[in-house]
Amino acid sequence: GRFQLEARVRYSPTVRERIARFTFKHPALGYLGTIAVLTALAVASFLTYAARHGGSGAELWLVGLVVLLPVAELVVSIVQLVATGQIPPRPLPKLALREGVPPAHRTIVVVPAIFDSAARVTTLVDDLEVRFLGNRDENLHFALLTDFADSVDPSRPEDADILSHARAGVDALNDRYGAQRFFLFHRERRWNASEGRWMGWERKRGKLVEFNRLLRGATDTGFIVAHGDLSVLPSVRFVITLDSDTQLPMEAAARLIGTLAHPLNMPRFDPAVGRVTEGYGVLQPGVGVNLVSANASVFAKVFSGHVGVDPYTTAVSDVYQDLFHEGSYVGKGIYHVDAFEAALASRVPENTLLSHDLFEGSYARAGLCTDIHLVDDYPAHYLAFAARQHRWARGDWQIARWLWRTVPDASGRSVRNTLPVIARWKILDNLRRSLLAPSLVGLLLAGWTVLPGSALMWTMLALLILAFPAYAQLGRSLFARVRGVPLGLHVAAERDNVITSARQSLLWASLLAHQAWIMSDAIARTLWRVLVTRRHMLEWVSADRLAGLKRTPGIVLRSMWAAPVMAIAAAVLVGIVSPARLPLALPLLALWLISPGIAYATGRPMADGRQAIGDAERARLRKIARRTWLFFEELFAPADHWLVPDNVQEDREDVVAHRTSPTNIGLQLLSTLAAYDFGYLSASGVVDRLEPTFATLMSLPRYRGHFYNWYDTRTLSPLIPTYVSSVDSGNLAGYLMAVKLGLLQLADEPLIDGRALDGMRDAVRLCDGCLANAPKSTGSAPGRALKREIAELCGTLEQHVEAPDAWPEILGRIEDQLETIGVLVHELEDSAAAAGEAQPIGEAAFWLDRVGIALAQRRADLGRTDADSAELIDRAARLAGLADDLVEEMEFGFLFSRQRQHFSIGYNVTDGRLDASYYDTLASEARLTSFVAIATGQIPHEHWFKLGRSLTPTGGARALLSWSASMFEYF
Repeated sequence: GRFQLEARVRYSPTVRERIARFTFKHPALGYLGTIAVLTALAVASFLTYAARHGGSGAELWLVGLVVLLPVAELVVSIVQLVATGQIPPRPLPKLALREGVPPAHRTIVVVPAIFDSAARVTTLVDDLEVRFLGNRDENLHFALLTDFADSVDPSRPEDADILSHARAGVDALNDRYGAQRFFLFHRERRWNASEGRWMGWERKRGKLVEFNRLLRGATDTGFIVAHGDLSVLPSVRFVITLDSDTQLPMEAAARLIGTLAHPLNMPRFDPAVGRVTEGYGVLQPGVGVNLVSANASVFAKVFSGHVGVDPYTTAVSDVYQDLFHEGSYVGKGIYHVDAFEAALASRVPENTLLSHDLFEGSYARAGLCTDIHLVDDYPAHYLAFAARQHRWARGDWQIARWLWRTVPDASGRSVRNTLPVIARWKILDNLRRSLLAPSLVGLLLAGWTVLPGSALMWTMLALLILAFPAYAQLGRSLFARVRGVPLGLHVAAERDNVITSARQSLLWASLLAHQAWIMSDAIARTLWRVLVTRRHMLEWVSADRLAGLKRTPGIVLRSMWAAPVMAIAAAVLVGIVSPARLPLALPLLALWLISPGIAYATGRPMADGRQAIGDAERARLRKIARRTWLFFEELFAPADHWLVPDNVQEDREDVVAHRTSPTNIGLQLLSTLAAYDFGYLSASGVVDRLEPTFATLMSLPRYRGHFYNWYDTRTLSPLIPTYVSSVDSGNLAGYLMAVKLGLLQLADEPLIDGRALDGMRDAVRLCDGCLANAPKSTGSAPGRALKREIAELCGTLEQHVEAPDAWPEILGRIEDQLETIGVLVHELEDSAAAAGEAQPIGEAAFWLDRVGIALAQRRADLGRTDADSAELIDRAARLAGLADDLVEEMEFGFLFSRQRQHFSIGYNVTDGRLDASYYDTLASEARLTSFVAIATGQIPHEHWFKLGRSLTPTGGARALLSWSASMFEYF
């Protein structure tokens, strides 16, 4: 309506506006025309240069041939860089869906995958649960679309067990979270004569095709298992498809649904041309890189760029979406079932398409929404990356036929090609990029041998293309300086970006020869199969299998043998044809020669910078832990209603500070579980200590589910002014979540294990340390006997007990040794007092008493019956339920400023007002509050990305800044 309004008010656009509007009205002419003109001018300039240096007609033809694709790559890169810098991002409109996904937009998230083992099934089911936990909605469902691995037989002995395991996993999820949530759709193997094996029909594309038909009532699909509540399938309108290694961030599903459901984005299918012509049948979100996989190796770290800092909250420009209003589909996104099926039904013959994403996005019309992100893994090794590139190139050349005026349909008939110009350009551009590495190698070899003019000039042309990421990033860094920021600080901040881009260029140059080989192999292999054999068109290895392959130096060398062979052959050729140019070629040839070594070195797992703790250090730390637990152990008393006081200070009149806070309470609860893990408490001891504490917590006054900032532990009254602290509440909520899981895990723990001995040994070591402070007493005959007995006891406690029936004998031996040690300590007490060593001997006796208490607990546990154990598990589960209830009752919304998108410091209940100060940085002690509130769905996840992420250079990296660099802000 804007243009109509301008006409009515007689607005006259400026010259710049007229140019911009003409460009947007005729984007193909502007974009493709610019690329064509600039490429033609650049090629002409190189032809002129060659002619001036005496190039013959044949040599000029050779120059044109070898520079065309490299120059086109440079021109396309520059045009896209300029276009994305000048054209502002145009985010697609969205529906907010504040009340959740409506039934009319019911959606199912599907993960096409391969079942090859029970372990793989477990991983897929667990990942499906994680996706659900971040995207809970009544009208959002989750499913696995699976095939068995390819086989020479129609079935394998393990198939039944794998399917049974998968059904059980899906049933467990439905039992845990409610029916109608999770599904399993599994297909049978079919004989594929073209591939010579039994496999799932048409692989991933076939799974989605048959699933769409199943949603619309088809009964003749290849699914032999359709497990779940199938009554909801006919009402599914949208499908979100993800790869098995793709993460679905919190609320990403709802945002995708809200975008596709917007009236301006809904697809309009034109039967005349057989494709979506307005709106979008499929939406492609942005795809980020998983932080863990990005740091798995040097290769992944270099090529994946900076991850973990970018908040993914702003849309980035994409030339196709912003100029042509149409993006590129890469196989992970959301599609409209009916429009997708209508646009792609009966489109291609069987066994012809391996890479189908671009094809599907061209017919269903893909929209790009870069302000919504998925997270994917990145290949850790170059060979995995190269295998993926090889597969993509084969798929790109398989759809080269769709550049022509006529294309085959599902029956093989030639029909009119209705793809628009931009879709055909995308296909052509993919073919061009697959030829780039071979063309660069051809340019370098020709430039070093027969091309007229300076070999340095031809080499620099190739390097200009290889180094484009580096100098493009350098340009961005130079012009990104914010006014007022000192130049030195700006350079330090941008240094890492520039160095990473330079490393990308250097690594890419070293791998160029192998890239040229695998691209040539992929192209030749595909053309042979498409034009001659018509076999193995669907050859494919899954990404998880590629990632799991071993990469020894020998395997890498055998996989990359072509690169060093090409380097040697090129050196011989240059040495024979133009020996004067050999020194210029040697640096690159040397990189190609050692490229297998570079690939192996950069693909190795990143070294773990953490230092291993030695036995002596571990023993020292455990002694500190045991003394720390003593604080919680001794101050746990009925006088304080089983709440451990805030602190003890021996240099004041009132030694114990009889008050506590939510953070203190949470640490008390966690310390009890930690004491169990260290072996200081048995499972029954944990429950016995937590029950009275939880009874107190349930009786404390609270405000909107929150505990007040401080309580008097003797009266249980809140301290004035009554205040709810955002940090303390978030800490307690997070601690309660951990306590809940720890209590539930007690059911799977053995009655007694080696941790019991470890806990007793810590107390014995502390006893031994006290005796070391009484040299006179321990130098006597009873003292020397005591030292021997303690050493024997330590030997007993260091045993590894595996058989459950061996525990009574071990505990009995410990009891006997403790009795002997007790007698010897009693004998030393009188002489120790005379020698002025009564205190260390008394402390030693104290720690021996603690060993005796722990021993009594363990012997009591061994005497428990099955009924006693069941009762203990029920008590632990009840406490876990109370912890869960306390978290659910906490309302975080009133502590959160919707306008600022930040948490306030807290709420003064006495005055009835929210504090005017806010936590606005990621590295703050309120981060756990933010995490818990987002995880429980009480505040929008956008808050996480509104937290400041100020970075400062440190060494060769950057560090996240906090307010005061305290432990609480980072941990």
